[in-house]
Amino acid sequence: MLNNLVGILLRFRQEKVAITMDIEHMFYNFKVPLEQRRFLRFLWHRNNDFEQPLVAYQMTRHVFGNSTSPSVANFGLRKVVEGADSDVKCLINNNFYVDDGLLSYQTESNTIDLVLRTQKALQDNGRIRLHKFTSNSRQVLKMQDTVPLNACDPNDLSKDPKNLDLGIATLPTQRSLGLLWDTETDSFTYKVNRVEKPYTRRGLLSTINSVYDPLGFAQPVIIQGKLLLREMMSITSKTDLDDPLPELLHGKWVTWTNSLSHLESLNIPRMYSDISYKAATNREVLVFADASKDVIAAVAYLKLYDVNRSTLSFLMGKAKETVLVEFVFLVFQLNGTISVLKTIQQIATRCIDPSKLAESSWLNYMENTVELISEPEHCLIDPEHDQEIYPEVDTCTTYKCEIIDSSKPNARFCDIFSRFSSWNRLVRTVSRIKFWAAEHRKDADCSSLKTDIVFLLDASGSMSAQSFNRELAFVEDVIQRLPIGSRAVQVGFLAFSTNVYNTIYLNQYGDRKSLIAAIKQVRYSGGQTYTSKVLSVANTMVFTAVHGDRDDANNIIILLTDGISSTPRDTSHEVQLLRSRGIEMMVVAIGNNPGSEARTISSSGDLFTLSNFQGLNKSLTERLLDTMCDADCSNLKADLLFIVDASGSMKPAPFNRELSFVEDVIHSLSLGPETIQIGFMAFSTTVYNIINLNQFRDKKSLVSAIKQVQYSGLATYTSSALQQANTNIFTARHGDRNDAEDIIILLTDGISSTNTSREVHELRSRGIEIFVIAIGNSPKSEAHNIASTDEDVFTSLDFQGLNQSLAENLLYKLCDDDHKSLKRDLVFAIDRTNSVNSREYFNEKQFVNEIIKKLVIGPEDVQVSALTYPSSTPSFWLNTFNNVSNIVAAINNIPFIHYANGRSRLGGALALARTQAFQKGHGDRPDAPNMLIVITDGFAYDHSLMQQEAKLIHAEGVIVAAIGVGHARMSDLQEMVTAPSLVFHTNSFTSFGSLVERIVSLVSTGK
Repeated sequence: MLNNLVGILLRFRQEKVAITMDIEHMFYNFKVPLEQRRFLRFLWHRNNDFEQPLVAYQMTRHVFGNSTSPSVANFGLRKVVEGADSDVKCLINNNFYVDDGLLSYQTESNTIDLVLRTQKALQDNGRIRLHKFTSNSRQVLKMQDTVPLNACDPNDLSKDPKNLDLGIATLPTQRSLGLLWDTETDSFTYKVNRVEKPYTRRGLLSTINSVYDPLGFAQPVIIQGKLLLREMMSITSKTDLDDPLPELLHGKWVTWTNSLSHLESLNIPRMYSDISYKAATNREVLVFADASKDVIAAVAYLKLYDVNRSTLSFLMGKAKETVLVEFVFLVFQLNGTISVLKTIQQIATRCIDPSKLAESSWLNYMENTVELISEPEHCLIDPEHDQEIYPEVDTCTTYKCEIIDSSKPNARFCDIFSRFSSWNRLVRTVSRIKFWAAEHRKDADCSSLKTDIVFLLDASGSMSAQSFNRELAFVEDVIQRLPIGSRAVQVGFLAFSTNVYNTIYLNQYGDRKSLIAAIKQVRYSGGQTYTSKVLSVANTMVFTAVHGDRDDANNIIILLTDGISSTPRDTSHEVQLLRSRGIEMMVVAIGNNPGSEARTISSSGDLFTLSNFQGLNKSLTERLLDTMCDADCSNLKADLLFIVDASGSMKPAPFNRELSFVEDVIHSLSLGPETIQIGFMAFSTTVYNIINLNQFRDKKSLVSAIKQVQYSGLATYTSSALQQANTNIFTARHGDRNDAEDIIILLTDGISSTNTSREVHELRSRGIEIFVIAIGNSPKSEAHNIASTDEDVFTSLDFQGLNQSLAENLLYKLCDDDHKSLKRDLVFAIDRTNSVNSREYFNEKQFVNEIIKKLVIGPEDVQVSALTYPSSTPSFWLNTFNNVSNIVAAINNIPFIHYANGRSRLGGALALARTQAFQKGHGDRPDAPNMLIVITDGFAYDHSLMQQEAKLIHAEGVIVAAIGVGHARMSDLQEMVTAPSLVFHTNSFTSFGSLVERIVSLVSTGK
């Protein structure tokens, strides 16, 4: 994705007029997509307060230091100019290395025109600023005076144009010897900044690598330092980077480093010759190559022709230490007409004193010393006649490999799998393909959004008419990105100053074109800032059924304002009324100080601040749409129960913070009979204010009901709340759905007054996942005992921590879990042979259930079947159950039977899975990969049958993994599984715990 730096520098030398430029804040110009921000997380103290605990933050912009940022930013830069002129695209695509652009052009006027058009294209299409211009032409540097309307800002010029450091910013910053472009003389020079380094391997490497010489002007000098270092390493046994090197060669090293100052006398013309590269009638590249026992080197010269004459100039050179073998094989890939010459050029391989480099034939090609080979162009010396280098070539065995076309019906999965060295590599590859395919299949971010949105625009006297028009343009830009319609997004509009005017109701316009046309007619009024009036009109007139408000749609207000309300107390009252109805409020505050009122009006995390009206751009549109159209939980089908501690260990204010936190989470979820249902209960000594799962279908009614809950005090009877959840809430009568995940979120600040282990065990046995938010400094052991896993415990030192950051972390766990992404038909083969007792058999089943609880079960996700061996039929088929709780119950109910001849017949288990479990009539899906997990503590009593069945089941594309317990014969398991990495081991039936996450990862993501 990145251009080759050497290529950019070579093109930089082609023409008379040269200019360099820079992209301001290159990486920060490009957002990280919402669904990918979880890959750029870091831990830091909340609110930058070192007394606060560490929390997980996510990058919203690409940043310096992330390995992918340069490629992503370059891709984005190219996308910005896709619709621009061809020469603008060529400049961006071919002459930029990350954020630095280098260009050479024939004339000043053409250069100015191209740069200004590029600057405009970047600004108009991506709000990207091109600046820091430096040129060897004073006319180009004065382009802000030579173009209309001062198109080029003087601030865009580089502050120090005379010497431009071509050590581009992404290269290591420790380089002390930088290649410079002197714009006065239009030549490349060196500037030596001597920094003493220790006489160690590290110090020497630092000195050698600090010589920045991408085009090879100084290669004959640099290679001397590398040879000295290699000689030192050959006579010492010390290999540590910081060990002192032999004093024997210290004098040579000092002499070489001191001689580097002579490089400052080098003056290499930037332009190849006074003949324009593009105007040349012909071009030749002349290459000299030489090899000694220590060094191989090549140097290339460019010969340009016009009608009457030709010129020759240094193109680039390269010198390298030879590898310690008897031959060297060189390949040159060159552009233009190529002539390969037999030469006496040996400067690089024999080295040269830096003081003589400027006058040497390395930089100054002497044509009269060369005898051209009188053979056609492009000829190569026949190796039979090349006496200098004659490498021996060994004949290698050639293997014929069949190409597999996965689109053909006979392309078996195991054939495709065999192309990979490990299961993990295969799954990672498939996962990446599926991830990117899903990303590119996505509709617009807001395509499934059903929302009633009302824009409130400040038209008061604190802004100008031009600023108000910018507000209107911003609203139009947002509307262009939304799916407008009676079943999608409806938009209302109000302008206000002293009075409210130009009211557009939610159901007034059903198409985008008519809506935007109406908004374009709105005019600036001036006057005072009566925010309270416009909020009141929105509440009492716009968000009403008669004017289009829908019960099953989210309600959002987007307020754009640049000042403080004229009646702040009335504004606060109106905000409370709107919040009580569950209406979300987003505020775009314009100006240098958004003030506390903007924060008070906006819902948590929904305040956008801008220093001026110029910030009402596409970038803000994207941020706003990200917030409105966050669909991370759009595919989650879950029955979610909040259990809130109202005991005496907290006060009313902290309890209200709990309720506000619950509301924040609810606002981020998509409610409905086919998505998420939410229940609620508060508890102390008793359980009260129970809201059943099927009681409310819309956010407004649900949030309104939760706001009515009052603090009670008294003891902390967590067990009573968990029992009510199990026996009362998660029931079909109160809305529990078989095909939905069951989730509990418990908020508590203390230790339960009674033991909770029995209730927790009953909930877990049904496959109900429990998250715990533990508040305060009390011991967290009970929280970990209640939660499904340690990762399902969230902690906050106090109730102030119940904020948007914690809500986002919880939502990330709920909605973005990596376990929820794969379609698979999964069969467990459970060992029920004579070597397993009833207790061990129970532990096997518990282990299987723990894995199942961490998977997404359903006809479009993971299907599960279980069989025990020895047995003649599976306990249940893949399509028997489609939810976690039923599968867990079914496995618990598989009885323990002691067989008279119950030996470990692993071959029989494979046959049972192949011939009965993985069958279409029993739920096997052709588009879902098949996986069999076998648990055993013995060996294959039917070894021959196991070998035969293993081949058959592998041929059908079933991935077989095995878990050996205790003294299980691992060689049998290696024969049975699809790949060696799919064999796992645990010491006993009581130590399965460490394998749960590994097996879940294997089933779900392959990681």
